[in-house]
Amino acid sequence: MARAATVTARLVGPPGDVRGVVDVPPEARRSIVVAPGSRSGKDGSWPGARVLTAPAGVGATEVRLLLPDDTPPGPVDAEVLWDGGAIAATVEVLAEERVDVRPHDLRVVGAAGDEVPVQVHLTAHGNVAVDVPKVGVLAFERAETLQRAIVAALSADKGGLDRWAAAADAVADDQSGVARVVVTEGAGPLGPAEQRWLSAAVHVPTGLEPGSSHVATWLVAGTRVRVQVDVAAPPPGEETSVPPAPARSRRASTGSTGAATRSSSRSTSSRAPSRKPSSRPPSSEEPS
Repeated sequence: MARAATVTARLVGPPGDVRGVVDVPPEARRSIVVAPGSRSGKDGSWPGARVLTAPAGVGATEVRLLLPDDTPPGPVDAEVLWDGGAIAATVEVLAEERVDVRPHDLRVVGAAGDEVPVQVHLTAHGNVAVDVPKVGVLAFERAETLQRAIVAALSADKGGLDRWAAAADAVADDQSGVARVVVTEGAGPLGPAEQRWLSAAVHVPTGLEPGSSHVATWLVAGTRVRVQVDVAAPPPGEETSVPPAPARSRRASTGSTGAATRSSSRSTSSRAPSRKPSSRPPSSEEPS
């Protein structure tokens, strides 16, 4: 079988979707085999690899090479073999970071200011290591914020941009605060095909009203995890009954005014002259 080594092809993509077009007639595409070249240092095959083909025009075929998820990134010399010959090719596997997280929807209960423990399971499906950070940021907002924003927009008195302004105001009003999620076990690089349990503590923002629900997105190794916190009442004995600042200000102002009034009254009283009874006897003269 003659080899057309001067004709080259290039197949590029992540491990599960390496694609390229080769000069093979569509009617002969079912005979196509993709094999690593001698310079790849392999035994002439990719374990678990599959080849899919599809017509790509007159005299051309699209080749799709499905490699194992953990196939290392980088170029590999290969050959596309078919009934009519061989084509020298380069298979370039791209780096892919892909992590499956379960569950991807967490719902916890905790009082404002608490640290609530959570746990998720990670499975790496990519071909490079992925870093799992120690600390993440959670931007909480009230649950069903989008629905309330839509209602606010539809209920606006005016149309046009005013509706958008009403929706934006509703979203802004529903922002609950920013908190941290700290990984207590499992942080660090996650290698290809590796599995791991991840333990973390979700910090519930302070000042949240008991009975309310708030949601945020936790980015775990590039995967979004929805976190919902249902705020519980604090345990008995931990409630704080601190009067609000405006009320304290008014009382202080009233007290100061009262004190000033009393001081003024005392000052006025001390300055007023005392009236003494007259020592002159009443007159006994009668008008003539």
